[in-house]
Amino acid sequence: MSATSQWISDIFESRDPDKVSNANTSNEGIVFNRISKVLLARRIVFRAFIEESRVLNDGALHEQIKLDWLLLQILPLVHVEDKDPFTALIHSCLIGATDGHLDSLNFGLAPTSVLGSAFNPTVDKFFHVLDEAQVAGKQYMGAFADADGEVPRSVLSPIVRHLTTLDDPLVRVIVSGTGFSLEQFKNVLGSGVSKGEDPWDLEHTTGDFTDQNLQLAYISRYLPPSFLLSSSGEILKTRMYEWLRGRYRFTARFLEELLSGHWETYRPASPHKLLNAYVYTLAYFTPLDGDKTLMKSEPDVEPIGVQGFYWEKIERSPQKLDLFNQLAHLIFTYITRGPYPMGYYELKPLVEYGLARFIKRDTITVEEPLAIVSIVLYFKFKRFTLDEDTYARLQDDKGRAFKELVLLKITKPLWNGQTLRSIF
Repeated sequence: MSATSQWISDIFESRDPDKVSNANTSNEGIVFNRISKVLLARRIVFRAFIEESRVLNDGALHEQIKLDWLLLQILPLVHVEDKDPFTALIHSCLIGATDGHLDSLNFGLAPTSVLGSAFNPTVDKFFHVLDEAQVAGKQYMGAFADADGEVPRSVLSPIVRHLTTLDDPLVRVIVSGTGFSLEQFKNVLGSGVSKGEDPWDLEHTTGDFTDQNLQLAYISRYLPPSFLLSSSGEILKTRMYEWLRGRYRFTARFLEELLSGHWETYRPASPHKLLNAYVYTLAYFTPLDGDKTLMKSEPDVEPIGVQGFYWEKIERSPQKLDLFNQLAHLIFTYITRGPYPMGYYELKPLVEYGLARFIKRDTITVEEPLAIVSIVLYFKFKRFTLDEDTYARLQDDKGRAFKELVLLKITKPLWNGQTLRSIF
């Protein structure tokens, strides 16, 4: 998009509100055209997919048709000049398509029309899913503005706006991800709904892998049984739970790296070194729990290009100090009192930055190992201490707080590798 001649990288270079508005409209038009092409390519391939499925099944659609369509989009086995069929179709046929042509074709290829009688409007829905929305949530920041033309927005806002202006009540839009603010797109729908109506159903609890058996069942779908039953596989299952439990994406993203990495016969070549590299990328900490013999036998791995936690966003936040104090309180409570810290909507910014998560509609916690390790190490690197929170507690709970203070002071020398003998 940024290569388009009409593109304006920073619409706020001018302080003239009219120029900002015009630049925003121009950039939005570029995005709308691109998203229309993406949708049309999906719909053209979808029609071919449905037609071929009917040919192979005597005019009917088999029970696994939804799963097959999902897999075709996630992992297409057919490529055209090293491109997936959707991208290849855009580059080959849709480059010069105008907005009018795209709108007309998208309307004519509405998924409900393609499915025909196979689609039951009373129980069925068709979904447009924008996953990992945090990626778009930080791209081209400043190339777009909010509804008032005052606050810089990323490309996520016009993408969601265009997806939701498709006038089809049988198509639902799902936006999922972590580390982006809901303000990025909630107000883009203001003109299409009444002031008292919120068109978004916000779902916080989408499941997790806090149950080791659930995580193992998921892992077993992708890794060979012969490997999982080996000594290396057994240790890896334990380590994956110790490090990656929590949100699905921690486990799923690691498996993606594992499956696309180097393999020997029916087994990944360096699963434990890869797990170490993965944890380091997310939390800037190299795990020390790996079996040394196994680690020595594995080839080295390349660094992993995975987005870690959004500390740079917290650094830029006007709530920075309050967020740090909240985190300090949570981590201190966890270290000294044991149970994972809980909170409510006051911790919502920590959810948007990926450090906390909802476990109920109104309950937030910081409990994932990767998040906790990342927080503690960030405090260490930034020399942000828990002392202020500790001394405040001494005023409120002198007996218990004194024990907590002693415990915290004892653990500090351990950062520098001191022996217990030298401490006591």
